[in-house]
Amino acid sequence: MLNSLSRKQQTYIGFTVEPRRRLRQHNGEIKAGGAKKTKKWRPWKMVLCIWGFPSKIAALQFEYAWQHPTVCRHFKGSAARLGFNQLTFRGRQRAIYGVAKNIQLLFEMLQVKPYCRMPLRIHILDEDAYVNTLPNIPSAQKLPKHIVLTQGTFDDLERICADMMMAMHRPIACAACLVCSKPFQGDDRVVSCSNCDRAFHVSCAATAFCQSVGEARGTLLIPDAPAACPGCNQFVEWPVIVRSARRFAQPRSTATHQQVGTHSGLATDERQVGFEAQTVALSSRAGSRKLCGEPMVGGSPSQATDMDDEASSEQEDCHEPEPASSSISAKHAMASERRSIPEIGSISGDALRNRLFKRRRGDDTVFGI
Repeated sequence: MLNSLSRKQQTYIGFTVEPRRRLRQHNGEIKAGGAKKTKKWRPWKMVLCIWGFPSKIAALQFEYAWQHPTVCRHFKGSAARLGFNQLTFRGRQRAIYGVAKNIQLLFEMLQVKPYCRMPLRIHILDEDAYVNTLPNIPSAQKLPKHIVLTQGTFDDLERICADMMMAMHRPIACAACLVCSKPFQGDDRVVSCSNCDRAFHVSCAATAFCQSVGEARGTLLIPDAPAACPGCNQFVEWPVIVRSARRFAQPRSTATHQQVGTHSGLATDERQVGFEAQTVALSSRAGSRKLCGEPMVGGSPSQATDMDDEASSEQEDCHEPEPASSSISAKHAMASERRSIPEIGSISGDALRNRLFKRRRGDDTVFGI
């Protein structure tokens, strides 16, 4: 949610996966992008953002419900008791002005299904809204316990996101499910208890937690109330269990990590040695080009590699043309180097925070963990 600095009552609700960059687009600092509705009331400040939706579609549905609470089928029953939430004579949503009213509407939405069952997080960036507005909203005191409320800057938000992404790739203590006792496979989706850290298959955890709630609710697919963990008998909210979902990573064999040599006190494995050999070979080729006076097109080694045939024919007096097989292998080496992305577990926390909003990693989105 944005708030105009030139007109205090003007607010805007939107969807993004890069809050910091999106705010710059709305303020015109980045020419590309930005909504047409925000051009008139610049500059804007970001009051808060809510994230942690299971998918992009769920986030867009929440955005529409927040913008049209009287029309949304999930919330229109509860929104009818809010005096400022009204329809026009054509049956459309009347605009809701003011930060306090929109925050009150948000906390009312988080108390109805399905939003109250999602592992959501609220991050308030405006200190004035956190100190003065939030205490005057009664529904904020009824926020579900599993929904986390934080306050801070964009840096704090990125740090929280990075920590959650790092936690998704932490190793699993046990190799078998506590309920079915079957060992985890390479691509299994695994959840764990926040108290005892016991691991389950997602379907096994849903069955076990539903049974612990009671026989009357045995027909539910997921528990709708805090349930006891089969391992520690402590009551845990189901959204907290869902928040710990991650892929089970097979432990690598010791043969793969066998050290084959050291250089300057740093141990390297076979894959690193091969990569360094390819890098040295490519560097030597680039050096020979420079010595022979061969131009580097655009200063890019990859572009220079693509001109092997023409350059070698023009510079025959400098060196012998290389075989076609070596040229092709070099191209493949450069292509694989460009495509290689380090695993998230090998990146430090600071590096991950700096690159958090610049990368996409498969099905792991920034605000859809």
